[in-house]
Amino acid sequence: MVPEGRDPALQEPFDVAVLMTTVLEPSLLQAVRSVYAQDFPGRVQILIAVDMPRGDPGLRDIIEQDCPPRMAVSWLDMGYSTSISHGGTARSCYGGYLRSALCFLANAERLIFLDSDNWMAPDHLSRLLQAIDGFDWAYTLRWFVDPVEDRVLCVDDFESAGPGRGIYLSKQGGFVDTNCMMIDRRRCLAALHLWSVPISADGTGQDHSIFKALRAYYSVAWTGRPTLYYWMQADRGANRARYALLEQRNALPQQPPGALNVPVARTQQMVRAYLAAPGPHKCSLRTPGAPLSGWINCNRLPTSPDVMVVDPARPLPLSDNLLDYVAATCLIERLTADQGQRFLGECFRILKPGGKLRLATQDLETAIHQGGEGRAERLNGLFYDQGRRFLYSPETLQKRLFQAGFEALCRVDPGHSDDPELCGVEESLPADGPLLVMEAMKPRSPAIPAAPSA
Repeated sequence: MVPEGRDPALQEPFDVAVLMTTVLEPSLLQAVRSVYAQDFPGRVQILIAVDMPRGDPGLRDIIEQDCPPRMAVSWLDMGYSTSISHGGTARSCYGGYLRSALCFLANAERLIFLDSDNWMAPDHLSRLLQAIDGFDWAYTLRWFVDPVEDRVLCVDDFESAGPGRGIYLSKQGGFVDTNCMMIDRRRCLAALHLWSVPISADGTGQDHSIFKALRAYYSVAWTGRPTLYYWMQADRGANRARYALLEQRNALPQQPPGALNVPVARTQQMVRAYLAAPGPHKCSLRTPGAPLSGWINCNRLPTSPDVMVVDPARPLPLSDNLLDYVAATCLIERLTADQGQRFLGECFRILKPGGKLRLATQDLETAIHQGGEGRAERLNGLFYDQGRRFLYSPETLQKRLFQAGFEALCRVDPGHSDDPELCGVEESLPADGPLLVMEAMKPRSPAIPAAPSA
């Protein structure tokens, strides 16, 4: 009998558990949604451990609302981090002891691992489950994806290539990346603590620790094909080395079978379809609120398949001089000051000469001077709710827009504009404090110095 207050569906063991550690980064949603899209018909547990909640707490609600009936999402948030990089005692800088703990806490014997910069092809789970039958663990290959140019680069057949293969062959007998593995817990129980044992002084290399044990003592099978996508962020040291190696190998972009099912290709397809229609062409980048009709809508936490997944802290996946209008709504305050300045530069880049930016954000100055009951709570809410990082006064925002290259700046009332294309942009927003709304224009042409007088 299941005790009162507990879900009997959770008590029944699942066919497979997907284990994730996170700081609530925006890309977590894309990774989880790739689990939701799996063609495997069985029951799937998604167990997510929060190491240090640095992102938007609203992400949890969206993930839970979207969960299919045959899957269940369970969260582990202890209120502190075990990782030495966040003040804990574990030498492992990525998640501390969490990944080892999740292996023992999962209500399934087949375990798979997923980081937020990876996402699954629809057949990822089914092919790994088919491969592992009768073996201790199994692995698959992956595709490298360039996040700036939004394209698949190539199959990784040289790094996470498997036992007895790849560039790590002579050093450690090969290698398999964490996200490419499936492990049978009952068969590999003695190795699971190695997820928390780094091999490097900087607290990294846990994946190499467990791979060495799996290769040496446990039987393995593989899918024979790639079923995972890895987003290679060029600002990470390991990825800089990967890009250099790809250049040496003269790796060309490849479009794998079924690539249009992945978010990167779907983004490209959505942009092409939108631009094929008559203009003006408008892009809405926002966090809360409903999508805008007639705009291409982008959100770091989309709640609809018609909305593109875009992380405003990264380069926007849109070409130069592409759009007539950009509306950035309640978004820039969720970035640091430096990230916000780069974001304004990205908005400037994707606008056509003469294109307009409409920017709405919480108004720091008005909030400070508002009196009445609950003032302290409102101010603290503005700063700390919804993952906000940097709030703007009108003068600060105006200065940042000028620095990004914009001109013809003006402050307008929420929902109103002298330009009919920009009216009503903020109407669907939930009430969340005073709004500062500004419009600015990208210069139609560079300034031309006056000719010297004769």
